[in-house]
Amino acid sequence: MDILASIQNYFRDWLKSTGGIGAYTTFYIDLSVAHTDKRYTFTGDQIIIVKSDSTAYIKLNDVRNDRISTTAVGGINTPFNEFYITNLANTGTLEIIAGTEGVFSGIAGRINAIITDPEDAWGNAHQIGNAELAVRLGSINTYDKRGNVVLSDSFDSPTLKWVTAVNGTGSAVAISTNAAVQGDSSCQLTSGSNGTRAAGILKYIHPQVSGKLGAEFSFTVFTNTETITFNFNHSDGTTDHINVVTYDHANSKLKYGAVELATGFVLEDGFTTFHTMKLVIDSKTKKPVRLLVNDNTYDLSGYSPSTQAAGSDAWVEMAIVHISAVGVVNSIYVDNVIITQNEP
Repeated sequence: MDILASIQNYFRDWLKSTGGIGAYTTFYIDLSVAHTDKRYTFTGDQIIIVKSDSTAYIKLNDVRNDRISTTAVGGINTPFNEFYITNLANTGTLEIIAGTEGVFSGIAGRINAIITDPEDAWGNAHQIGNAELAVRLGSINTYDKRGNVVLSDSFDSPTLKWVTAVNGTGSAVAISTNAAVQGDSSCQLTSGSNGTRAAGILKYIHPQVSGKLGAEFSFTVFTNTETITFNFNHSDGTTDHINVVTYDHANSKLKYGAVELATGFVLEDGFTTFHTMKLVIDSKTKKPVRLLVNDNTYDLSGYSPSTQAAGSDAWVEMAIVHISAVGVVNSIYVDNVIITQNEP
């Protein structure tokens, strides 16, 4: 082992034992000024790129090493004793924190202390994780919390960001402030009195990480609701895999495809009574995994989606459709739509 490596190991061991308090540095680099391999000295093994307002490049230890884009990565974890910055004259600032594993272990410990609540009235200490902390700070992901969020929509924007589909006299889709789970508004699906009597929203997104994907939404039910249909489909560019869940309010049934999962199944009517449904599918096995409706869980691993020949594109699709009773113009409200990947 050379002398430099010995010094680095000693330094890292010391930092781990002390928690690294004070042994890190924040570098602020003006990106309005061009730099070519500008040298900064610091011995450590962790770099966090806090922000990079414009594209810049970093090299570690030697100018002959490959450069790394500061806008492509959030951090670097490898031993270094100096780094070099290159950028064209642009705008903004590059902010970098340089330290070691010991430093950030210490910081993590202090964060734990911050999110540990005081003892309650019974003397019990409480600590919350990142997911619960996010919920307390206003996240709409409050129901199942599993998976990594790809898309979420609380419909609090005045602009609807979904494809809409309506049929029948009086049918409409619009943002409404009449009801909401926790924000100011939701999406109102008003079914028509004739024709197919349908009102729905649809969203296509690009293919996600191969594996288990989830789709979730909250919704109300009204007296004259006939069905609420929930599609969560994916295509590999060769075959479309169609997963359809139907809540048949008129006949008190819950179905996956043509299979009845529950009979005598009734969700409470109510203008502001929201229910929640989440469907998880597996894009690797091409199978459904599970369905959650409020406090009910259904194992779908023994079922298969319907299929059809695909076009040339791969995609993931989520659609929610409300159909009302014949001769009735009827509304429900949809809120807090979430699509996830990396589901367990």
